Formats: sequence, structure tokens, C-alpha cells
Amino acid sequence: NGEWKFNAIGSGFSNDAAVVEPVQTTAPSTTVAPVQTTTKATTVATTPVTYSDTIYVSPKGTGSGKSESDPTDFLSAIKNVPAGGVIYLLEGTYNYTDTILIDQNNSGSAGKYKTVRPYNNAKVVFDFTGQAVSASARGFVLDGNYWHFYGFEITQAGDNGMLLSGNNNIIEMMVFNDNEDTGLQVSRYRTDAASIAEWPTNNLIKNCTSKNNCDEATMENADGFAAKLTCGEGNVFDGCLSYNNSDDGWDLYSKAATGPIGVVTIKNCIAFRNGFTEDGRGYGDADGNGFKMGGDSMSGKHVLENCLAFNNKAKGIDSNSCPDNIVKNCTTFNNESYNVALYTNTAANTAYVANGIISYRNDSLASALTQGENLKGKGTQVEADYKNDTDYYWNGSDMSVNTQGVQVLESWFVSTDT
Repeated sequence: NGEWKFNAIGSGFSNDAAVVEPVQTTAPSTTVAPVQTTTKATTVATTPVTYSDTIYVSPKGTGSGKSESDPTDFLSAIKNVPAGGVIYLLEGTYNYTDTILIDQNNSGSAGKYKTVRPYNNAKVVFDFTGQAVSASARGFVLDGNYWHFYGFEITQAGDNGMLLSGNNNIIEMMVFNDNEDTGLQVSRYRTDAASIAEWPTNNLIKNCTSKNNCDEATMENADGFAAKLTCGEGNVFDGCLSYNNSDDGWDLYSKAATGPIGVVTIKNCIAFRNGFTEDGRGYGDADGNGFKMGGDSMSGKHVLENCLAFNNKAKGIDSNSCPDNIVKNCTTFNNESYNVALYTNTAANTAYVANGIISYRNDSLASALTQGENLKGKGTQVEADYKNDTDYYWNGSDMSVNTQGVQVLESWFVSTDT
């Protein structure tokens, strides 16, 4: 992970347990105040929670699953865990080459989630090494409702680490690493789910990390996180990290063939160094945006709040032709293309709302200093809604300023050493 700190007006981040905290700044009074976040309250308890129905599993378990000393296997556990019950994962690497499918008939209920989590903070990895590279070769497909996945890693899947296609699920403190496509993708699983009303809704992805996901064939598919193509309403990413994925940090792509997707909210999240992996893979059609928030000029109204994007191969924040994104209290720094791009291709009107954006560059990325912002409102756009005294945009030359001419200074930041 290396050491990195980047603290700015509106956003304060460090690599200590992925906690996001606001910092005291010396910014002018015109700056939007930092947003208080809730990502601290996620520490795993040292003593496991007691559940009314528990099943213990291990990588090679063959027992009843009734106790830690007599664990069963994971596939048996997911078939048998009742609503409100928990599957405790004992330490180790769980090796699979077939997709683990939790189908739509296998669900918890409101207030009675089916929980999957390591026992007593054990280190648990689901490793799909050897799985064929294929669009259907996911690690997990979660098509059920009211499941809570907590605190383990999914790696080496032949496509998504997890396809999240059910409703009302919580995916928390998970790591998606080195999969052949997007680490976690929110989209439909069943092709007969033809309308937005049938697509995955109300899922919370909280304090998760997605990194080094890379599709070797083209490099343009493996994002850190995605909620795209066939995604319903109410899906939220909160407190997540996405870095060193071969394509984008987040992708909210929609296309005309399937129609608009539901509103996606991304808050308290960080996207950095996307466009190439930690070991240097990244070429071909890799995009490398931090937050890509649209497609085919269709309305999305996606919300990006209290987020940070830096050192991405392309843009930090990219509307990707969506005409009506909402961006609040976000900081972008030294992305190789535009720090901020709010534009549309074919929509007649835009309705962007931006408050508290800081786009900043310094000479540690001299090659991109000539790139200003791509801000192209159209039609009925109210310019003051996204260009005002709370927004500091890079001028394409040598400074970031708001509409009053107030300039962002290096001294506003605790550190810009990434």
C-alpha cells in the first residue's frame, strides 16, 4: 500500500485503516465545509457476535458445521443458513474454480440478514485461480436478497470478483483483488430481468477495497467498482477505495440499448492510479478514469460526495456524457487528463450541480499542466449551479481559482506527496 496522505478542503484521507476524516484547514470562508463521515464505526469486533443460527466452515470442512471443531464446507453452508443466521469462515484459503451462485430464492429478510464473515477476525481468501477467463466466470454471483458479506478477500476470478445482482444486500470491509474483470459489479444476472424495476436495488457497498483488477485481453473492462448497464435505484458506495485497476476506479456506464440506470451515490470514496496495476500492467484500450459517471448522454443524476481522485491515468471526475451529475465537496489532484470533465455529447440540455470542488495541480505532474477543465454546459444549464465561489477549477495554465478569483494555494494542503 505504501504511505500516502492527501488532506484538502472538503476531504481528508490517510491510509490508516481506510478511515476518512475531515481536517482543519486554513481555506477562505468561501470554501464548503468538510462533510462528517461515518466510516470509523466499522472495526471488526474482537469477539464474534453470537447469532441464533450459526454454521462454521473451513476450506476442507466435512463435518456438521455446528461447532468450530467440526466445520462443514462453504457450499453446504450457503444452502442451509437460515434468515438471521451467520456463516463463520475459519481461517484459510478457499479454492474454487466454479462460480459460487447464491440464487434469488436463497434470501434473508428485512432485519434478518444471512451473514458471511470470518470467525474471530481470521484471514480468509476465496481464490479462484484456474477459473476460465469468460464473461460468465465470476467468483461470486449474489442474486439473493438481504445478505451481508463482511471482511474477506475475493481474488483471481475469470470475470467479476462478485456480480451483485440481488437487492438490499450489504457488502462491507471486503477486498476484490486481481480479478479478470471489475472487482465488484452491480448489474443484473438473469437476462429475463428486462426493466429497471427488476434490476438490483438498494445495495450498500461499504468500506471495501478493489485493486489490481485487470482484463489482460483489452485492459478496458476491469474497473475497481461498477454499477452499470442494468442497475436499479438506491445503490450506494460509502468509504471505499479503488486503485490500480486497469480501467476505471468507478464505472456507472449506461447505454441506449438497455436504457438509463438508477441513481448511484458514491460518498467518502477514493480513486487513484487507475489505468495501470501496481505491477505495471496497463495498455491497449485502458481508460484510467477515477470516477466515470454516465454513458450515451442519458440522464443519471448520480451523486459524488466528499470523494478524492488523484494520479489517475485519465480524468479524475468524468461525466462520460451524463448531463446531470451532482458533485459535492470533492477534491481532484494531478490526474493526467482533465481533473474534472462535465460535458454531454447529444443531450440538448445539462443540469450539473457542483459545490465544493477543488481541482488542483502542481509541478509534480508537469506533463498535464496545460489541461484545464472540460466544463461544457448546454441549453438550460444554470452556470452558477456548477461554476461558483465554492468551486475551484484548474485554469489550464498555472492556478486553480473560483469565480471570485480566489486561488488555491499549496499551503491549503497538509501534503500533496502521493
